[in-house]
Amino acid sequence: MKVLVVDDNKKERLHISKIALTHGFDVSEAGNGYEALEKVERETPDIIISDIIMPEMDGFMLIRKIKGNENTKDIPFIFYTKSFVCDEDKELGFSLGAARFIMKPLKPEGLLCEIDLVLKEHKAGKLKSAGHKITDKEYLQKYSAQLSLKLESRVRMLEQEIEKRKKIEAQLRKSEKKLILAKDEALRASSVKSDFLMKMSHELRTPLNSVLGFSQLLKMKHSGELNEKQEQYLDNIFHSATRLLGMINDMLDLVKVESGEGLHLSIHSFPAAQAIDEALIFINDRAAQKKIVIHKEIDPGLGIIEADALRFKQILINLIDNAIKFSKPAGGTVNIAARRNGDMAQFSISDTGIGIKEENMDNLFDLFYQADSGISRRYGGAGAGLAVTKQLVEQHGGRIWVKSIYGEGSTFSFILPLMQKK
Repeated sequence: MKVLVVDDNKKERLHISKIALTHGFDVSEAGNGYEALEKVERETPDIIISDIIMPEMDGFMLIRKIKGNENTKDIPFIFYTKSFVCDEDKELGFSLGAARFIMKPLKPEGLLCEIDLVLKEHKAGKLKSAGHKITDKEYLQKYSAQLSLKLESRVRMLEQEIEKRKKIEAQLRKSEKKLILAKDEALRASSVKSDFLMKMSHELRTPLNSVLGFSQLLKMKHSGELNEKQEQYLDNIFHSATRLLGMINDMLDLVKVESGEGLHLSIHSFPAAQAIDEALIFINDRAAQKKIVIHKEIDPGLGIIEADALRFKQILINLIDNAIKFSKPAGGTVNIAARRNGDMAQFSISDTGIGIKEENMDNLFDLFYQADSGISRRYGGAGAGLAVTKQLVEQHGGRIWVKSIYGEGSTFSFILPLMQKK
């Protein structure tokens, strides 16, 4: 009997393969869904055991491909995972055609027992093979709902780790006698947080990209027309997923910042005005939803600047997104100004939002700093965007600052050299 084991974790994959081999199975392995499909095309297995969270193609997408192919739809499929383990996850797995949904870790004899039972049920014709009938819309709805729950859980874990780090830093300031011990603990916490954030890139970005991809496919209406309410729901899914992906990317940038590695820059020449317009493409819908009017004042003499275009747009998007996020309920305006200032280019983003208290101004660009816990709970965010923005501006040889009147609005300004030093 042939068993195909699919898992991007080599250690886990070898562990399962060893269990199957000792039971007399002929075992083949794959590191993700794409590799698994290639293996299946070359030699059809008698059963597939797959993880869910994997790069390039995850387990849910793999079973949809398997069950959607007339030649492979009857292959028994077992999910073996530790990332998706609630009742709703199992419901989605079974609706896609899975025979079992097993939580890691399971003792070897337990896993072998499940494999034997599934093969016996398959031989007796007791396994259902109707998972492929679930529509793209139904799949996206179920998958995105489960992903949102996982994202909330991971963000809560991250917030707990951040809170833990803040307490450690407070202890450092209070007691010089405990400085060495507390410093070691802070370094350990920082290492744990960095490791956690890197794992987030694997566990969150892969499924999040799937949600974005399916959202774009549905928006293109290849699978049929959508009514107004469905389009509204789809827009909400797409914009929320895009925002979460941006937040995850900021966190991953911070890992590099804290490690002292710095952020990679690819410097070339480009028109500043064009880059501003391209950045606004990602912002306009969100501004309209919050009744924000965006104005531009671009100096015609500004012209070309030398910088990393993607990072430059990231700076603008972070600052404009903040201006929109902290707007007042009734809406308001955001002004974007760009002008030449000697051998520098100066950019300013002004808003008519809630403003910043004077006592919070000095720490505004610190890592994970939140000016007011009540405001952070209301408006969201983990305090990462401004820290990354400051790092990017300074790596370009520039400077960033802020002026604000509490209750009236804020103006974030930054300058960059027109030409980078060789």
